Amino acid sequence: MSVWSKIACLCALAVCAVVSQRTHAQYPSFSSVGYTTENSGLSHNTVLNMFQDSRGFIWIGTMDGLNRFDGINFKIYRHNPTDSTTISDSFIHGIFERSNGDLWIGTRDGGFNILDPVTESITRINHRLDNRYNVPDKPANLIFEDSKGFFWMGFFTSSMGTFDDEHRKFIPANIKQKISGEPVNSINHVLELNDGAFLFSSLNGLYYLPPKEVEAFRCDPRSDLTIEATNLFFRKDNPGPEINTLYVDENGALWAELVGMGFQKAESFAFPKEAQMSLESGVAKSSAPNIIEEREEYLLIGGG
Repeated sequence: MSVWSKIACLCALAVCAVVSQRTHAQYPSFSSVGYTTENSGLSHNTVLNMFQDSRGFIWIGTMDGLNRFDGINFKIYRHNPTDSTTISDSFIHGIFERSNGDLWIGTRDGGFNILDPVTESITRINHRLDNRYNVPDKPANLIFEDSKGFFWMGFFTSSMGTFDDEHRKFIPANIKQKISGEPVNSINHVLELNDGAFLFSSLNGLYYLPPKEVEAFRCDPRSDLTIEATNLFFRKDNPGPEINTLYVDENGALWAELVGMGFQKAESFAFPKEAQMSLESGVAKSSAPNIIEEREEYLLIGGG
């Protein structure tokens, strides 16, 4: 049984540590330990995202606060309206560590925050600052640095794009559905595949962005450049579900966490040949998921 099919059978706790115990010639059995506000000091019992940084700290985004977990204790970061050095909003949508070590924190109402993990200083990137950053007034949910060092960010009901570090400005990507020409918005999670293609989830289903389209925007990031994504039918009985997170298991199968429905396996055999070949190339990198595989047979899963 794959890791992701095991996950599909679990009930979510605030943060659930799941341990699989195997014995010879038997199916694995599971036990779990929940970390909640009552027993651990977690800031809120609804966990929206988790990320493990290069130093080993686990960062947990909740509906009320950012939590840093060192394996024993939680440290909580919250918004204080009278203190501009705090995070801009306590409702945390996304967490990602860039290659320079900075942590980028996406929020519902306060844009992005850049957290220096050494000094713990915070820089806010949002629409309230005279819109100097060209950041939409939308929840910031996607943060991702791909294998070539190109930085992506995205917003609910708005587009994914890049943040130009030199000019400190957001440049949206004009991503449209290949057949209908409709804009592709509300991108939740990105899988970068080894051949350079992207698979990404959204509230409108599953999409495939071929390598040439990804590279076109990397080489010339501008909002008037149209890049075309192919809408993939997720399953025959559910072609375009609302999808949060994507995973590829050790057998190469694609799984998705559907909004309000748990994990389901995609019918990837029905994908266009180009998308099938990209998926078979394997995963190069992933934007922050809501699950951490601490070690073999020990998982941390966020829920609520």
